Amino acid sequence: MDDIKRAVAFYRKAAEEIVDDRDFGLKSNAYSQIGRLMMLQSDCNMAARYYCLSYQTDSARRDTTAMVHSLLYMSMAYQREGRFDDGVSCLYRAVALGEKAKLGLRYDAYHRLSLLLCDSGDYNQAWRYVQYPLRLADYGDRDAVCATAMDICVHTGRIDSARVLCKQLMQSNSAYARRYAANALVKISGMSDQHGSAAKYIDSYVLSSDSVDMLESCLDMSDALPTTERWVVDDEISLLKADLHDSRVVLLGVSSLLGVMTLFLFFANARYGAMRQKHSLGIAKLQNKETDFIVQSGDKMIEASDEIRHLMQKLHESACIREELEAEVAQHKSRLQASMEASSSEAVMRNVRDSRLVGSEAFALAKSRVAVSKPLSQAEWLQAEEELGCILVGFKEALYSAHNISEHEYCICLLVKMGFSNKEIGILICRAANAVSLARKRLYKKLTGRDGTASDFDDLIKSL
Repeated sequence: MDDIKRAVAFYRKAAEEIVDDRDFGLKSNAYSQIGRLMMLQSDCNMAARYYCLSYQTDSARRDTTAMVHSLLYMSMAYQREGRFDDGVSCLYRAVALGEKAKLGLRYDAYHRLSLLLCDSGDYNQAWRYVQYPLRLADYGDRDAVCATAMDICVHTGRIDSARVLCKQLMQSNSAYARRYAANALVKISGMSDQHGSAAKYIDSYVLSSDSVDMLESCLDMSDALPTTERWVVDDEISLLKADLHDSRVVLLGVSSLLGVMTLFLFFANARYGAMRQKHSLGIAKLQNKETDFIVQSGDKMIEASDEIRHLMQKLHESACIREELEAEVAQHKSRLQASMEASSSEAVMRNVRDSRLVGSEAFALAKSRVAVSKPLSQAEWLQAEEELGCILVGFKEALYSAHNISEHEYCICLLVKMGFSNKEIGILICRAANAVSLARKRLYKKLTGRDGTASDFDDLIKSL
């Protein structure tokens, strides 16, 4: 019992340390081993829980064969605990999975399901499911399926089918199966009031069995027959007892012969004792070599286990790093999406503002003055600044608060913002085009603190 507890603790620790079980199924195997150990301890409830964990692990791995195995073991645990409904549910699921994947294991599930339905008293459903493995000619446990189907036929009154199955079992290589079939045939004959055929079944069984099995079977059959028919079995029992007596006499002679042979072997052993002693040294050397080999193999297994543990740890660390990188990538994606949305909204606002600038009275006034090559008057400048201040909200405050610029420089910034060229700006402020270009370069250095071209200044002003 202590060994079982230590084994359970070992498998639990192994299951806890296994992190990624997608390739080898080690975690599922550990849970399944714990379930078997719990079955040895007769703790069927805990066994069912661990088989359920094994099934869940196999389901995550999408291993249909392992899932069916886990369901079969789980049904056995439920059956021993007396929870027949839960066991039947597990086997229904196993049958469905086996049929879907076309597994040969589904016939074992059908057989287990028919046995469990028999235990729960539903013989009609049991007869329905036992026919699947019964029809399979190369099914492995053929005798067990025939015996199950025969019991179902007896309970449901299918006498003809039960008799056919009994005759199939009589042809089995197993003495137990033949004896079971002979007893069932006698019982079926009693059910159908055909007591006279009992002797025929006894004779056919006697011809295909050994003496001890025949005697036990005849004693069992004697109880199944009516009083008027028991003389047949009593005669067979008398003959079998005589055969057994003769067999005992033969065995005594064989025992005497074995005693003589044992004495001969004793002298032969003494004769060859010297030769064994001569070769004892060589045997000792071989044993030492074997011991050294076992020790070295154990050391290599320990090293391999440590290496596997190290690789599992690295794999776990790699998985953690991967999760961190995926989280970081997701964060960058969200930031990029937010910045793109902000840029898009800003571009929309800029287009709206530019359209309002082009459609303003100040822009139309400036264009008309450029057309006649006349500058703007002071009153017109004030009117234009008042109108543009409503459109370019915060533009003037941003320039004046961060940089010390003059009113003349602010006018150049406004005209650049509205999209006028050097020549047009020169007309509106009474300056030459070259002077305007130099002023734009100086303004760029004043605003940014570094040298640049007039085009750089235009880009800067239009971005505000």
